[in-house]
Amino acid sequence: MPYAQVDHNKFVFVGRLDENKGIEFLLRVWGKCKGKQLVIFGTGRLEKQVQKAALETPNIIFKGFQNHESVLKELRTAEAMIFPSECYEGFPMALIESFAVGTPVICTDLGNPTDIVRSARAGYCFRRGDEKDFCNKLHLVCGSPTLHKAARSAYEKCYTPECNYQILKQIYDKVCEENHA
Repeated sequence: MPYAQVDHNKFVFVGRLDENKGIEFLLRVWGKCKGKQLVIFGTGRLEKQVQKAALETPNIIFKGFQNHESVLKELRTAEAMIFPSECYEGFPMALIESFAVGTPVICTDLGNPTDIVRSARAGYCFRRGDEKDFCNKLHLVCGSPTLHKAARSAYEKCYTPECNYQILKQIYDKVCEENHA
Protein backbone atom coordinates (compact mmCIF):
# COMPACT_ATOMS: atom_id res chain seq x y z
CA MET A 1 0.00 0.00 0.00
CA PRO A 2 1.38 3.45 -0.85
CA TYR A 3 2.48 5.53 2.10
CA ALA A 4 0.20 8.36 0.94
CA GLN A 5 -2.79 6.21 1.96
CA VAL A 6 -1.64 5.93 5.58
CA ASP A 7 -3.68 7.82 8.18
CA HIS A 8 -0.83 9.56 10.00
CA ASN A 9 -2.92 10.09 13.12
CA LYS A 10 -4.10 6.46 13.49
CA PHE A 11 -2.39 3.87 15.67
CA VAL A 12 -3.47 0.29 16.32
CA PHE A 13 -3.24 -2.08 19.28
CA VAL A 14 -3.88 -5.76 18.58
CA GLY A 15 -3.81 -8.21 21.45
CA ARG A 16 -5.23 -9.73 24.56
CA LEU A 17 -6.76 -7.15 26.89
CA ASP A 18 -4.84 -8.14 29.99
CA GLU A 19 -2.54 -6.42 32.50
CA ASN A 20 0.67 -7.97 31.19
CA LYS A 21 -0.03 -6.80 27.63
CA GLY A 22 0.31 -3.15 28.64
CA ILE A 23 -3.23 -2.07 27.80
CA GLU A 24 -3.68 -0.20 31.10
CA PHE A 25 -0.52 1.82 30.40
CA LEU A 26 -1.75 2.54 26.89
CA LEU A 27 -5.18 3.72 28.04
CA ARG A 28 -3.58 5.94 30.68
CA VAL A 29 -1.11 7.60 28.33
CA TRP A 30 -3.40 7.90 25.29
CA GLY A 31 -5.43 10.68 26.90
CA LYS A 32 -2.30 12.83 26.48
CA CYS A 33 -2.00 12.04 22.77
CA LYS A 34 -4.21 14.78 21.42
CA GLY A 35 -5.04 14.44 17.76
CA LYS A 36 -3.93 10.80 17.64
CA GLN A 37 -6.49 8.04 17.25
CA LEU A 38 -6.03 4.61 18.87
CA VAL A 39 -7.92 1.64 17.43
CA ILE A 40 -7.99 -1.34 19.81
CA PHE A 41 -8.62 -4.93 18.71
CA GLY A 42 -8.91 -7.77 21.21
CA THR A 43 -10.75 -9.37 24.08
CA GLY A 44 -9.79 -10.29 27.60
CA ARG A 45 -10.19 -9.63 31.29
CA LEU A 46 -9.89 -5.85 30.87
CA GLU A 47 -12.43 -5.55 28.07
CA LYS A 48 -14.93 -3.57 30.17
CA GLN A 49 -12.17 -1.15 31.19
CA VAL A 50 -11.25 -0.65 27.52
CA GLN A 51 -14.92 -0.14 26.54
CA LYS A 52 -15.26 2.48 29.29
CA ALA A 53 -12.10 4.28 28.15
CA ALA A 54 -13.39 4.32 24.57
CA LEU A 55 -16.67 5.87 25.71
CA GLU A 56 -14.88 8.53 27.78
CA THR A 57 -12.00 9.28 25.40
CA PRO A 58 -13.01 10.36 21.86
CA ASN A 59 -9.66 9.39 20.32
CA ILE A 60 -9.93 5.73 21.43
CA ILE A 61 -11.97 3.34 19.28
CA PHE A 62 -12.65 -0.15 20.60
CA LYS A 63 -13.35 -2.78 17.95
CA GLY A 64 -13.17 -5.89 20.14
CA PHE A 65 -12.60 -9.21 18.41
CA GLN A 66 -12.55 -8.99 14.62
CA ASN A 67 -11.56 -11.39 11.88
CA HIS A 68 -7.96 -11.44 10.71
CA GLU A 69 -8.62 -9.60 7.45
CA SER A 70 -10.41 -6.72 9.23
CA VAL A 71 -7.47 -6.28 11.57
CA LEU A 72 -4.95 -6.31 8.72
CA LYS A 73 -7.03 -3.79 6.77
CA GLU A 74 -6.96 -1.37 9.70
CA LEU A 75 -3.28 -2.05 10.41
CA ARG A 76 -2.36 -1.44 6.75
CA THR A 77 -3.51 2.19 6.99
CA ALA A 78 -2.08 2.95 10.45
CA GLU A 79 0.94 5.09 11.20
CA ALA A 80 2.18 2.38 13.58
CA MET A 81 1.16 -0.59 15.68
CA ILE A 82 1.56 -0.14 19.42
CA PHE A 83 2.93 -3.17 21.31
CA PRO A 84 3.23 -2.08 24.96
CA SER A 85 3.71 -5.54 26.47
CA GLU A 86 4.93 -5.59 30.06
CA CYS A 87 5.98 -9.24 29.98
CA TYR A 88 8.59 -11.20 28.09
CA GLU A 89 7.31 -12.12 24.63
CA GLY A 90 8.95 -14.85 22.59
CA PHE A 91 8.11 -14.18 18.95
CA PRO A 92 4.88 -12.21 18.68
CA MET A 93 3.16 -12.77 15.35
CA ALA A 94 1.48 -9.36 15.66
CA LEU A 95 4.85 -7.70 14.94
CA ILE A 96 5.47 -9.82 11.87
CA GLU A 97 1.95 -9.21 10.57
CA SER A 98 2.47 -5.49 11.08
CA PHE A 99 5.70 -5.65 9.08
CA ALA A 100 3.94 -7.72 6.40
CA VAL A 101 1.54 -4.84 5.68
CA GLY A 102 4.32 -2.25 5.90
CA THR A 103 3.40 -0.81 9.29
CA PRO A 104 6.15 0.04 11.80
CA VAL A 105 5.92 -0.86 15.49
CA ILE A 106 6.33 1.03 18.75
CA CYS A 107 7.08 -1.49 21.49
CA THR A 108 8.45 -1.72 25.01
CA ASP A 109 12.16 -2.35 25.45
CA LEU A 110 11.56 -5.84 26.83
CA GLY A 111 12.41 -9.18 25.27
CA ASN A 112 12.52 -10.26 21.65
CA PRO A 113 10.20 -7.57 20.24
CA THR A 114 12.94 -5.06 21.00
CA ASP A 115 15.47 -7.03 18.96
CA ILE A 116 12.99 -7.60 16.12
CA VAL A 117 12.02 -3.92 15.81
CA ARG A 118 15.56 -2.56 16.26
CA SER A 119 17.22 -4.97 13.83
CA ALA A 120 14.58 -4.15 11.21
CA ARG A 121 14.89 -0.42 11.91
CA ALA A 122 11.11 -0.42 11.53
CA GLY A 123 9.93 1.41 14.59
CA TYR A 124 10.97 2.46 18.07
CA CYS A 125 11.24 0.93 21.54
CA PHE A 126 10.28 2.85 24.68
CA ARG A 127 11.23 2.23 28.29
CA ARG A 128 8.54 0.10 29.91
CA GLY A 129 6.13 2.24 31.92
CA ASP A 130 7.79 5.52 30.86
CA GLU A 131 5.00 7.76 29.54
CA LYS A 132 7.34 10.54 28.43
CA ASP A 133 9.57 8.14 26.48
CA PHE A 134 6.47 6.58 24.88
CA CYS A 135 5.17 10.00 23.76
CA ASN A 136 8.60 10.87 22.34
CA LYS A 137 8.68 7.65 20.32
CA LEU A 138 5.11 8.22 19.14
CA HIS A 139 6.14 11.62 17.74
CA LEU A 140 9.29 10.18 16.14
CA VAL A 141 7.33 7.60 14.16
CA CYS A 142 4.89 10.16 12.76
CA GLY A 143 5.45 11.15 9.16
CA SER A 144 8.26 8.70 8.43
CA PRO A 145 7.80 6.80 5.17
CA THR A 146 11.25 5.27 5.76
CA LEU A 147 9.90 3.26 8.71
CA HIS A 148 7.02 1.89 6.62
CA LYS A 149 9.43 0.82 3.89
CA ALA A 150 11.76 -0.75 6.46
CA ALA A 151 8.87 -2.72 7.97
CA ARG A 152 7.88 -4.23 4.64
CA SER A 153 11.51 -4.82 3.69
CA ALA A 154 12.16 -6.69 6.96
CA TYR A 155 9.19 -8.93 6.27
CA GLU A 156 10.36 -9.69 2.74
CA LYS A 157 13.95 -10.39 3.82
CA CYS A 158 13.30 -12.43 6.96
CA TYR A 159 9.74 -13.53 7.54
CA THR A 160 8.08 -14.76 4.35
CA PRO A 161 7.28 -18.48 4.19
CA GLU A 162 10.02 -18.91 1.56
CA CYS A 163 12.65 -17.25 3.78
CA ASN A 164 11.64 -19.37 6.75
CA TYR A 165 11.81 -22.51 4.65
CA GLN A 166 15.38 -21.67 3.60
CA ILE A 167 16.42 -20.95 7.20
CA LEU A 168 14.92 -24.22 8.45
CA LYS A 169 16.47 -26.15 5.57
CA GLN A 170 19.92 -24.73 6.37
CA ILE A 171 19.53 -25.76 10.02
CA TYR A 172 18.36 -29.22 9.01
CA ASP A 173 21.22 -29.64 6.52
CA LYS A 174 23.78 -28.55 9.11
CA VAL A 175 22.43 -31.00 11.72
CA CYS A 176 22.50 -33.81 9.14
CA GLU A 177 26.10 -32.95 8.19
CA GLU A 178 27.24 -32.91 11.82
CA ASN A 179 25.55 -36.25 12.57
CA HIS A 180 27.11 -37.92 9.53
CA ALA A 181 30.61 -36.58 10.20
